[in-house]
Amino acid sequence: FNELTSASFNLQKNWQDQKQLIGGFYLASRQAVNAHFAVARTKQFLRNLSMTCENSKTVFDQTKILMKPHSFEPLLFQLIDIDPKALQP
Repeated sequence: FNELTSASFNLQKNWQDQKQLIGGFYLASRQAVNAHFAVARTKQFLRNLSMTCENSKTVFDQTKILMKPHSFEPLLFQLIDIDPKALQP
């Protein structure tokens, strides 16, 4: 039972870490190039993460059809439950 509890805790911790990484990746891509580039690269990143993480798959499935940054960005941060202002320096 302890092993199951520990594994569940690690999955939750990993998802918390991944959420920070996804949000930071999007913002860094947007700052480095532009918002359209950030949308495309973040969707690629989510697709790769979705192969091993069910939570990432859910986020990818809900954002994959969005092409415009003004639609993608708010939904992304809503789904990962992160305030983008908290990630910016």
